[in-house]
Amino acid sequence: MSDTVFWTDQLAQKVLELRGNKKEYVVASRITPSGTIHIGNFREPMTAHLLLCALKKMGRQVVHYHSWDDYDRFRKVPANVPEEWEQYIGMPVSKVPDPWECHKSYAAHFEEPFEADMNKVGVVPKIIRESERYETGVYTEDIKFALSQRTVLRGIFDNHRSEPLPEEWFPLQVYCEKCNRDFTKVSNYDEEYTIDYTCKCGHSDTINFKEKHIVKLPWRVDWPMRWHHDSVDFEAAGKEHMTKGGSRSTGNEIMRAVWKEEPPVEKKYEFIGLKGTGGKMSGSKGNVLSLGEVLEVYQPAVLRYLFAGSRPETEFSISFDLDVLQVYEYFDQVERLYYGTEESQNQKEIHNKKRIYELSNPEKPGKQPYQAAYRHLTTILQMVENDEAGLLKYYDKELSSDYDKKHLLERAHVAWNWIQNYSPEDFRFSVQKELVASLSDQEKKAMRDLHLLLTQQIWKEDDLAQELYELAKKHDLSSKEFFAASYKVLLNKEKGPRLAGFLLLLGERATNLLKQV
Repeated sequence: MSDTVFWTDQLAQKVLELRGNKKEYVVASRITPSGTIHIGNFREPMTAHLLLCALKKMGRQVVHYHSWDDYDRFRKVPANVPEEWEQYIGMPVSKVPDPWECHKSYAAHFEEPFEADMNKVGVVPKIIRESERYETGVYTEDIKFALSQRTVLRGIFDNHRSEPLPEEWFPLQVYCEKCNRDFTKVSNYDEEYTIDYTCKCGHSDTINFKEKHIVKLPWRVDWPMRWHHDSVDFEAAGKEHMTKGGSRSTGNEIMRAVWKEEPPVEKKYEFIGLKGTGGKMSGSKGNVLSLGEVLEVYQPAVLRYLFAGSRPETEFSISFDLDVLQVYEYFDQVERLYYGTEESQNQKEIHNKKRIYELSNPEKPGKQPYQAAYRHLTTILQMVENDEAGLLKYYDKELSSDYDKKHLLERAHVAWNWIQNYSPEDFRFSVQKELVASLSDQEKKAMRDLHLLLTQQIWKEDDLAQELYELAKKHDLSSKEFFAASYKVLLNKEKGPRLAGFLLLLGERATNLLKQV
């Protein structure tokens, strides 16, 4: 396969080759809502979605199923959840109460915001809640079949274990009717639908799981069962699942040995790091960033660009430090290449970047949207103190449509969030309304001359920048001392945006402050 074919299209071709000609292809993703669903978790549904886009471009019908594994047990209490929630360990997460009392369950508290945020990014899968499927008996026949194949299943698992499973092992978890927990053991099965079980709470019973839907398959059996049930053609998995003897490799063995089918096409995805947030993500510690929090800094198209531009098997970091400025600059360049307002001699680069843009911006307006340069925008936003009217007035002559206006305000929103929450302290400023800084006599003379310089003529930025250095020399100040004095007058701090351009942007506000020296 040619290396000039973009990775999503390579993957789509592989799916077509391995799965054959089908009326509809199924791509799948799944997450257990055991705590805050962080941006790293998003890589799984996003990878499925990008493949869906590639297959659709090839004219294929595709559906994306996103499963919530909310019938999984509540395993441990995350750091941001009250300690008393330990009492719910062993229950399905769909039955654990919401500690914050704003959703119907612990699981729903994490599922619903994530679904809404996925939709903002253009990822709109068909949602499957596994608790609903299990509790309504959708999988009853699949469970019965898996139990009939327990000898085969035990053999597969024993090949990857140091100690073999006991002969009386059953691939089944039971949620006790009395305590709702899975501290249970199946002791007998009639080869139809009836099982005997006992629970650590002291309860024991004989139930027909066709009538009482309180059982589920263990994860390593449940996963291939659902591939079979939903006719899944593709599903990615994190690298922790892809090791030899891991859940994906045993799932593949089970799919072939038990269901006599080929497993879905697989793709390993790497972890996602965070840069500039002050720590590594950890769900158990509670210091993770959700998709919604990332969208507070990244426009949906720019976030899609980060994922589309990185092969799933490649680890990458999402930046929240000054690299954010560069990410937006790169995205804007890709957009210009797509619309032909910037040229490149590298045809492979043009092809790949155009493909990235197609995957990044499903809207693809007829003409290039107005690009408010991100670094410059952060300066303007602070100058107008995040006032929407002031911002629109500044950019008025450059906005040619309502779409441009909407696009500018969307970018301004995330830029302001970044300034307030992640930008370095010396990046932030507030233009003074009156002079408060103390200056030496030498600095005062330099600032008075700067005032005179600005009122003499209309300057171009490069010319003014040169004059500033000359003015510093005239007053026996180093350029660092001169610039620091200027910023103290304008911002009451010793650093700020590039001075020449900043003075021109401020206009009368700058001259009025300098006049007070």
